[in-house]
Amino acid sequence: MSAATARVLSLFQVDDREVEAVMRGDYRRWNAAVADVLYPELTETSPAYLDIESDALGKMAADVGCPPERAREALVEAVREAAIPDGRCDLRGLARELARWRRDDRLGPPPVLGFLAVTVMAAEEMGRSDGDLPSHAYYARLARIFGLPDADEGLKTHYRSYAEEFWSAVNGWLERLDGRRGLPTAYALSHRYVSLPISQALVNRGDRARLPLVFDDLGLAAGMQLSTSDIERHLEQYLASSHPSLSAAFRRLWARPASKERLASLVSVELAHWDGTLPGTSEIRAQGRRAVLVVDVRRHFRGTSVDIGMAMRTASDFDGKATALAEDASWVPVTLVPATAGLWRTMSGAGIDVASLLDSIVRLRADGEVEFIHRPRSIVPLVYDELQASFVEQERAQLAADSVLLVRTEGGSRVLDRVRRVLDSCARPGWDVVEGTGVPSGWVLVEGVQLFATPADGAPQELVPMSSTQLTLAGGVRIPSRVRKWVVSAPPEARAVAEDAGELHVVLRERDSQAEVHRWAGEGGVLVAPLGEAGLEQGDFDLELYTARKSAPVQRVSVRLRSADEPDASFEDVATLVYSTGSTAAGALSATPFDEESDTVYVDGSVAAGAIDLGLEPLVAPRGAPWTARESAVLARPVVRLGSVDPTSCVVTGAHRFELPPFHGGRAQRYVEGECSSCGLVKRWPGWLRRGQAHQAPARLAEGVSVADLPPASIDRVYDWPAALGALGHLGGGGIRQLEAVATQLEGTPLFVGQFIRAIEALGHVDIQRDSRLVPVSWAVAATAVAEDSTGRWHLTGYWPDILVHEVGVAAAATGGLLIFLERGEDPGGWVLTGLSEKALRQVLPEDVSVVPDAGTAVANTLPPLSQVAAALDKIPMPGYDEAFRFDVPAASWVLVHDTSGPGAYRLRRGYETVDVFRDEADARAGTASRVDVYLAKHLAANLEGTVLFAHLREAEQLVLPRGCHLPGLYGRSVALASGALGVESRLSSGNRRYCHRYADVPAGLADRLATVMSN
Repeated sequence: MSAATARVLSLFQVDDREVEAVMRGDYRRWNAAVADVLYPELTETSPAYLDIESDALGKMAADVGCPPERAREALVEAVREAAIPDGRCDLRGLARELARWRRDDRLGPPPVLGFLAVTVMAAEEMGRSDGDLPSHAYYARLARIFGLPDADEGLKTHYRSYAEEFWSAVNGWLERLDGRRGLPTAYALSHRYVSLPISQALVNRGDRARLPLVFDDLGLAAGMQLSTSDIERHLEQYLASSHPSLSAAFRRLWARPASKERLASLVSVELAHWDGTLPGTSEIRAQGRRAVLVVDVRRHFRGTSVDIGMAMRTASDFDGKATALAEDASWVPVTLVPATAGLWRTMSGAGIDVASLLDSIVRLRADGEVEFIHRPRSIVPLVYDELQASFVEQERAQLAADSVLLVRTEGGSRVLDRVRRVLDSCARPGWDVVEGTGVPSGWVLVEGVQLFATPADGAPQELVPMSSTQLTLAGGVRIPSRVRKWVVSAPPEARAVAEDAGELHVVLRERDSQAEVHRWAGEGGVLVAPLGEAGLEQGDFDLELYTARKSAPVQRVSVRLRSADEPDASFEDVATLVYSTGSTAAGALSATPFDEESDTVYVDGSVAAGAIDLGLEPLVAPRGAPWTARESAVLARPVVRLGSVDPTSCVVTGAHRFELPPFHGGRAQRYVEGECSSCGLVKRWPGWLRRGQAHQAPARLAEGVSVADLPPASIDRVYDWPAALGALGHLGGGGIRQLEAVATQLEGTPLFVGQFIRAIEALGHVDIQRDSRLVPVSWAVAATAVAEDSTGRWHLTGYWPDILVHEVGVAAAATGGLLIFLERGEDPGGWVLTGLSEKALRQVLPEDVSVVPDAGTAVANTLPPLSQVAAALDKIPMPGYDEAFRFDVPAASWVLVHDTSGPGAYRLRRGYETVDVFRDEADARAGTASRVDVYLAKHLAANLEGTVLFAHLREAEQLVLPRGCHLPGLYGRSVALASGALGVESRLSSGNRRYCHRYADVPAGLADRLATVMSN
C-alpha cells in the first residue's frame, strides 16, 4: 500500500460494532438478492456474471419487497449506507465483514456482492455518451452514482485498495461451490482495477449465448485458453465475415480501439469455459453440422491399440439412434452412446469399417432429417479433450496441447515425410509413429505430438496452429468437477509458447496474497514447467506468462490443487451407500442409501454388519476346473463400410480444387476461406504475409523458436493410483460420470473404465448404486477402515485423507509396524500395514476407524443365495433380436442359438446393440427376462444348473475362474478382500490349460461358503 493510500485510509477508524451497524438492514437483503438472482443454483455449468440488467433488477426488487421502479435507486441507497458512511468512501467495514465471512461461512454469499453490483453499474455506463464525460471515465461515473464529486480521491483510493480482494472473494466462492452457482469470470490482465467490473458489463447476455457459434465457425476447440492477442485476431476475422452472429452493439464496441483488448479478454474467458455445446437454435448453419473423428489410444505391454470412432453434437433430446449412408447407398442403423457436453459417439466395436471412416465422405442422420457430414483428409489432427477423455478431431493442431495425428500413407510416404519434417522442427521431442492395432492399412498414427512452434509457409495447413502465444496446463490427475482442479500430489505441467518473444517467464502466485511462489524462465520462446517441482500444497494459485516485451502478463490461468484433506463443498451432501443384503437379496449387487432402522445386515466398503443364516447344507468348492478347454469364439459383428469414394478423386489424392473469393484491392482479409469444387472441403488460409517475408524465400520451420532442448514428451502410461483415490476422496461421491472421468485419466479406453469401476468396488474403496438394469448410476466413498486379508496384512480401504495416512504411518512405525503402498500397474494398488497384531493396530488407529479382521469372510457371511438374487431382479418382456447366443455352462462360452424360449443366460444382438438377459423357468413360461450385466448372467446360468464357475486349488489356496467370468457384486468383493488384490490373468498350468482369473491366498472355508451360496 502506498503512503498516499495509507494517509487516506487513516482518516477512518472502524470497529466491529460499526461494521455490524453498517451490515444490518437493507444492505444484507440486497446482498442476498444479488446472490439469488445473479448466481442461482444451476443444473448445467455456465459462466456467471454480475450483470445488472433491468429484468435482474426487477427480480431483486421483488426479493427485498421494493417497487420495481425504485430498484436501482434502492440498491444504490443500501450500498451507500455500507460503503459511504458520513459522506466519505470507506470500504474497511465491508472488508472486515468479508474477513469474518472467510472465517465463518465461506459457502454462503460473500458480503461484498451488493457493493460490486454498483461498481458494475458504473462500468455499464461507460458505453454511453454522457456529454461531459469521456467514455473511459470510470471513477467519475462511479462517484456520480454514489453522489460524490467526480474527482473524489477517497473513492478511487479505497476502490483500488479493495477491488481485487473483493472480486477474488467472489471468484473463490464460486470455485468452492464447484460451479453450482456458475463459473468465475472476473479477471483482468491489464487495467487491473477497472477491468474487473468491465469484464461483467461489457457484453450483453444475448451475445454471450451466441459466442459458441463464433467458436465453432472459427474452428476453435472447447476449453482452449488463448491469449487476448490471438482472440483479437480471430474476432477480427470473424466480424469481417458475411454472417457474424454477434449483435450490432458488439460490433460497435469492437470498432473502438480501446475496447478490443477488454472484449478479447472476456471472449477468452468464455472460450476457456466452453465445453463444446452449441445452442439449440436455428442460427446453427450448415457448417455447424459436422461429424468428427474420436480416437482412444491404449499403450500396454503388448503394444499400442487404437480405437477410432465417429462423433457428433446434436440436440439434448437425441436418443442415440441414427442412420449412416453405407457403401451400397442404403441407410443403415447406427447406435451412438452419450459422452459429455452433447457429444454422441459410435460404440467401440460397433461393426463399422474403420478405413471407411477415414477414406469416405461419411453422412450420418439424426432425428430423421438432420445430416452430419465428415469429409476425409490426408492429415487429421486430434487434440486431447479433458471432458471427453479422448482425442477429438479439430480443424488444426493446437500449440502445446496433447495431440495425435492420423496420416495417410496409401500411395507413398510423401505426406508422412512432410509431417515428419514439421514435427522435427516444431514439436516437442518424444513423438512416435505407430502402426498399431486399430489403425487401418494405408494410415499411421503419430502419437505424443505437442507443437511448440508454427511451421513456415508451405507446411500442411492442418499443422499450422490457430494461436501464436499459449499457456497451457496439461497432465497430472484432474478432479472431475465443474471447476478445473487437480490432485495436489499429481499437479499438471505448464507449457508456454510465445513466438518471437525470445525470453519468457512463467510465474506462479498464491491466489489471495499474490505472493510469488515459483518462477520458471525459458529461452527461444518455449518453456515446459512441471508444477510438481515447486513443492506445492493444496490451495489456489495463478499462473502467469510474461514476455520480455511486456510488464503485464500476456496470459493467466488458474491452478487449483485439492486432496481428500479438504473435501469438496458437496461432500457433506453425499448419502452413505451400503449393500443391504438383509433387506433384499438384490443388495448383493447394488448399494442404496443407508437406513439405520431397516438396514441390519449390510456391507459398507470392507465393513460388514450382521450375517445371514443360510440354513443350507455346506458344499465344497470344486477342486479342479469344471469347464472344458473351449473358450468363446469372438462374436464378430458384420462389418459395414460407409460412403463410397473414387480412388482417383481429390478425397484420396489430396488434389483439391479450391475456389477462392476474388481480391479487388484495399485492405486484405485476415483469413481467406475456400471450398473445394469437387468434394466440398472448406479450408482457411491467413490473408497476410509474416513480417519481413514479403520478398523472401520460404522461411525455415519454427523461425525464432527452439524446441530441441525441451524435455521429451512421455507417451508411456503411468497409473497414478494414489492420486486417483485422492480425487475420489476429495469428491466423496456423486454421479457415475465422475468415476469414469477419473478412470479415463489413467487410461482412456471404455474397456479400462469398466475395469476401474469394478476394481475399486471389489477392493472396498467405493460403494456403487445401480439402476434396474444393473447399470452404475452413482457412487460414494466407503467407510474409513482397515481390512485384514487372509495373510494377516491390513489394507486401508475407503476414505483415507493424506494427513490421516501420514499420521497412521508414523504411529505404526513407532510400534514396529510398516505402512507401504503396493504398486500393481494396471490394477489398483493400495496402502498396506504389516507387522502389527489386531490389538496393536487398534492402539495406532483413531477410534473412528473401523478394524475388520478376516474381512473377506465377514463379507461372505452377508451374502444371500444367488437364486434369491435372481428372483429379486426386475422383469421385462423378452427383447427381440437379430442374433442370439446362449451361455454354455460346461464350456463356459457363448454359442449361437436360434431358440431363446428356454431358461438360461442369453446375449442378444439387435443392430449394433448388445443386450445380456437371464431367464429362469418362470420367465420362460411368462415370456419375460431380467436384464443383467454379462458377468452376473454367466453365474446365474451356472446357478440354474446347480454348479459354480470357479474352482479352488486347495494346496495353493487359489481361486480360479474362466477368463471373462468375474464374480458379481459382493461375491467378488469377498474374494478380493481375502486375497488383498484383484485376480491376475494367467493360463492354467495343467489340465485344459485355459486362460483364467487367478486369486491368491483364498482360504478353503471362504471358497466353500461361496460354492454354497452360488450353487443353491
